[in-house]
This record gives sequence, C-alpha cells and structure tokens, in this order.
Amino acid sequence: MGLGTPYNSWKRSWNGKLPPVILATGPEQHLKEEFLKNIQDKLGPSSEKLLLYADETEPDRLAAELHSPSLFVKKSLIVLKQLGQKNGGKTGLAKHYEVISNYIEKPEKNIHLILEDHDHPYKKGRKLGSLARHIEKFNGTVIIFWEPFEDSIKTRISTITKQAGKKINPAALQLLLKKTGGKLARAEMELTKLLQLEKKELSVEDVEAISSTESSADLYQDLKQQLAGGNLDQVMEMLDNLFCEGENLYKIFSIIYSYFTTMRLLSRKVKYGKNLKSAMQELNIPTSPGIVKTHRNYLKHFRAEFPDNFFRMAYETSRRIKYYRPPCDRLALEKFLIDQLPQLTKY
Repeated sequence: MGLGTPYNSWKRSWNGKLPPVILATGPEQHLKEEFLKNIQDKLGPSSEKLLLYADETEPDRLAAELHSPSLFVKKSLIVLKQLGQKNGGKTGLAKHYEVISNYIEKPEKNIHLILEDHDHPYKKGRKLGSLARHIEKFNGTVIIFWEPFEDSIKTRISTITKQAGKKINPAALQLLLKKTGGKLARAEMELTKLLQLEKKELSVEDVEAISSTESSADLYQDLKQQLAGGNLDQVMEMLDNLFCEGENLYKIFSIIYSYFTTMRLLSRKVKYGKNLKSAMQELNIPTSPGIVKTHRNYLKHFRAEFPDNFFRMAYETSRRIKYYRPPCDRLALEKFLIDQLPQLTKY
C-alpha cells in the first residue's frame, strides 16, 4: 500500500468518479475546503451534504445516516470531522472505528463518506493508519493535504491572476508570499484584494500598498486587547480582519472562549489572594515581565464571575458555528459577543 495520494496529484488524475469512502488528512485546511467544494459541485444541486463532528456524534447515529439512503436525493455526502478530538477519554476515531470499518466493507451505492483528519495517517501510534490501509484495500481513497511549497503557491497565484485577465510581476509575487508568510489561504485572500485594482499587471508597489504584513497571531493578540477593553465596535472590526486573513470561524470562537475562561480563573485566583505571576504559572501562561504586565492590565477590566447564561450560550454558539451555513454562523458569534462582553467587562 502507498502512503496516500497528495491532493495536487489526485486532482490532476481525478476522472470525476467518487469512491464510497475518502480519507482527507493532513494540515492544509484551505485545500480541504476547496476539495469539498469540488466534490459537491460534481455531485450536483440535487445532492445533499450532512456535516457531522466525530466527538459529538454517537456511533448509532452515524451508522443510521450511512445506511439510510434518502428516497428524494440521488447522491448524499456525509462529512465526518474532528476524528482526533477527544470526548470522554476516547478520540472520535476510536469511538466510530467499528462503524466506519463496517461501512468501508459494505458501502451504500449513493452515499459517499468523507473522513477529515489533521495529521498524516501513517504517523506512528495512530489508529488512523490502520483505517487508511482498510480504506485503500476496499477501493477507497486516501488524500494527503500537505501545506504547499513556495513554488506551488507561486504557480497557483499566477494561475488565478491569469484567469482574472491580469498578470503579476515576479518580484510582486515574491513580495506577496513574504508578506503572507507562505500561507496559501492568506496569499489568496490578499490576491483577491489586489485583483480589484483596475490594472492589467500587478506591481511591487501594489502589493506594498494593498497587502497586510500583520500575522494572524498579531491579530489575535489585538483581539484579546480589545476584548479586555470591552470595546465592542473594535472587537467586531478585529473579527473582520481575522476573516480577511482566512481564519477559521470556529478557531476564532475557541480562542475567544479560552481567553474568557482563562481570565476568569486568573481573576478568581488573584481575588482570593494569589500572586498574579504564581497564578499564571499554575495555568501554564508565560511569565515574562511584559506578559505579566499585559495580563495585569487585562484583569483591571474583567469580572471574576461569569453571567448565569455564559456556558449555555457558549455551547449553543459553538454548535451554531459548526452546523450553520454562512452568514448565520458568523451572526451566532457576533450575538454571543454582543450579549456577553458588556457583562464580562467593567470600567
């Protein structure tokens, strides 16, 4: 057996036919999203897509969905995500392994199962390797989504630019990659802005003027500062910036939720007499002087107790972000912030 097929190789050789089971694995999420869109387009408008999360879905439900073809839909696509996520001590993969293995051997004619994972299937010690071999044995496909090399990103950007009826100067292309840190999603997002210019050829000056050099890590730090200040307008502006950088909505929510819960724990520890630096060490937060000072400023405006509805609303928001389609998923996050931020901060 091979080690799976790199996405670009699979894409070039794909004949339009879909196997019953595909394992889409590897760290490049942007290409996975492109892959899923291509699959849905191929199945056509009469098909339906069901998105499930392995850590939240019970095996009985997955089995029922896999073996219950719709009478009204010609083709169905079931996407099972977060195989590595743990819930109750078991990963989603371990929980669903038997159901998936049985389906691989006896799939339904009109149901295609896509399994999503972030790591390589043959990494030592992972059950995913056994599943990958099982998929290949029964005529399924394993596709590896590696983060693309610089040359691949250059080719992709040049192709998109050409399709838009424009050119990009080689030096401008190199600068674009430098500014976006070699990240495909960010490079394409910045290119989208550049293509709005009414110019036939994009220059170094255009990239300097239009493209952002701020990394997503910087943006998240700015977001935390705005959350600490309780400035809702600025928080919404930071969300716009993160969306423009191609950041995943659920990742944004997770970082916001983690920030709130961490600040609550710190606030409670300090309130009951714990030294801030010691409290930060207990929570595995770096304690350099600058970081301690930043957290001390954060705590000035943060309440030690959550509103009564915080955890319920956070849970509902996480589910809506996972299962709702745009723009409803983003509206769910904005509603959460509008409701909770004024109650969590003080002046």
